Amino acid sequence: MTQESESAYMIANPRAGRHRHKTRFGHSLAQTPCIWEETREQGHGEALAYEASVRGYRWIIAVGGDGTIHEVLNGMLRNPNNQSILGLLPAGTANDYAASYPCGQNTDPNHPLRVDVGCLRWEGGQRYFANVAGLGFSGEIASRARDMLRVPARLRYTLALLRQLGPGYGPRKIRMAVDDGPMKETEALLMSAAIGKREGSYPLHGRA
Repeated sequence: MTQESESAYMIANPRAGRHRHKTRFGHSLAQTPCIWEETREQGHGEALAYEASVRGYRWIIAVGGDGTIHEVLNGMLRNPNNQSILGLLPAGTANDYAASYPCGQNTDPNHPLRVDVGCLRWEGGQRYFANVAGLGFSGEIASRARDMLRVPARLRYTLALLRQLGPGYGPRKIRMAVDDGPMKETEALLMSAAIGKREGSYPLHGRA
């Protein structure tokens, strides 16, 4: 049994939310066998999670918001032999994914929850998602917001929304297939494939 197999690898985004994790979890971490790494740039969390998965850490814990979870998840699943368990310490702005599951009720790390993971594939690539994959208008807003690093987190999506309501506003042609079903084409303003219950802090309602 290796040290990693009984340890936690914590990947923290120091820019998430209001930096709450530095004070909220600092004391308890000093008494827990774990490795603490902070991300330095976009994509760094994915690289750290992949390395931790290959090394065989039992728990890989995302400390941050939904973007941090997204990177950590994709890093873990880049390893085809991944056996690590994803953990969450929600310290972001919206924390949509954490709000969608009763994570706070699961206090025994030896009995983790089993949850679904989505996979979005397109010609030339694929990404996994834990919460929501947004296409069209919502995806374009998220892309704009991701580049606004100097704007306070809670204002990014609002400002990105206002900027998107310009000449390019309108429906998009979306061509997609679900699972092994037939390819279909439609026009839609936006489309969300949701596992969780919230997107951008807003509750999702709909029928399958």
